[in-house]
Amino acid sequence: VHFPDLLSNPFLDRIVTNDIIRPVTVSSAGSPTMEKPATFYRIVELHFADHEAYDHYLQWFVEHPLDPERGPAGRTAFRFYVLTDSAIADHDHPYQPAV
Repeated sequence: VHFPDLLSNPFLDRIVTNDIIRPVTVSSAGSPTMEKPATFYRIVELHFADHEAYDHYLQWFVEHPLDPERGPAGRTAFRFYVLTDSAIADHDHPYQPAV
């Protein structure tokens, strides 16, 4: 795992790893989620201050490329890679969309 290499980039705030326990086949309301659930080993979140920080993150790696032996090529099969805005809801804070 090349987390130290990623964290050397000053525009990355933090990394959150989500190791998958199992697929969920029934929603909280009892309806099935999908006939053949997608399977994953781990989902990793990279957190940035804003979209501009992400753009700077990409440019930083253009200027400071990873050593190919330390990068994910050939070791990680990315199933998806997306950029999102996040919103958190809990007992004290109702859901407020990020956008």
